[in-house]
Amino acid sequence: MELKIAFESDMWSTPVKYLYYDSPKVVSIDPACGPEEGYTQIAVHGEDFADLGRNKAMCVFNHTIYTNATVMSPELIYCDSPAYLNERGYSYLSGEDTAWYHVQVTIDGGNVVTGTPQIFRYYQQTQVVEVTPNSGPLSGNTQIAVKAKGIRQPGVCGPVKVRLGTYEFVPEISSDGTLNIRNEEVRYPGHVVVQVTFNGQ
Repeated sequence: MELKIAFESDMWSTPVKYLYYDSPKVVSIDPACGPEEGYTQIAVHGEDFADLGRNKAMCVFNHTIYTNATVMSPELIYCDSPAYLNERGYSYLSGEDTAWYHVQVTIDGGNVVTGTPQIFRYYQQTQVVEVTPNSGPLSGNTQIAVKAKGIRQPGVCGPVKVRLGTYEFVPEISSDGTLNIRNEEVRYPGHVVVQVTFNGQ
């Protein structure tokens, strides 16, 4: 009778890989606020952000809303905030309401959510209502007063900025909320867009 000896390697299946990784740590987010329409690009700062493959890294808002993220380095992830709107596309915010989501991360497609929760606050999208004066010479150096809605509303985290065409300014803010800037010299005549942001972006 022929005796067959079973070697240990014969008892196991073909091997596949399993990866152990350090659990990511979240230290801070920037900016820490944005308009209720969403799509604010958030820089998540922390440690051990490993890139495990396509669609694996995500930001997690209140453990229920997942948005795709991009791993830039072991210390930095970028993602976009979700909207804070109802099913009809209208803001949940009104008056002096405050709203926020806790932000964490996952790097394995949502199996494990980690990181000390950071708070991302929402505010109502601002609207520029008046620019005085609304014209000036190419040489610039014109003092301009910009009035916008909602500068004092809860959720605004600043710094407040005014954009005049491609130039950005950190304004002096009057007691009544007027944003005061002095514009730059430009080369060509024409209209430019005036915008305001409440989160520095």
